Amino acid sequence: MALPPELQQGLLGSWSGSYRVWLEPGAEPSECETAATCTPELADRFVAYRYDWSYDGAPQHGYALLGCTDAGDYQMAWTDTWHMGNAIMFCTGAGPEPIVTGAWAEDDPGGAWHWRTEFAFAGADSLTVAAYNITPAGEEMLATEARYTKR
Repeated sequence: MALPPELQQGLLGSWSGSYRVWLEPGAEPSECETAATCTPELADRFVAYRYDWSYDGAPQHGYALLGCTDAGDYQMAWTDTWHMGNAIMFCTGAGPEPIVTGAWAEDDPGGAWHWRTEFAFAGADSLTVAAYNITPAGEEMLATEARYTKR
């Protein structure tokens, strides 16, 4: 099953906006400009989300491949140059909204940390991609937020 047509059509295109990163709860975020492109992949079964931003003036890049299973569950493979090092995080979500969660720091003695990514639209030309750190105890904190306008 491909992504729902309205989601796929909403994502496709070029985007620009602002990107914020929180290094700890309650701290002021670091903010910069961001640009993204979303393209259809593999006979429209998936959408590739490529984005650029910067931290302390150093360019950063991210890539996610978002799809939907025949059962309607979302799947996403995600990596970037800042958070993930040389790893790829595999994320899943039970739908109907494009919200997916993966695990990182699984070898932490206190338990696995999780990362939830949410894609949300506010009109046809406005996209927010927000990601949350989730502690082993289940506490959630906003980690990154990209607010885009379609170009």
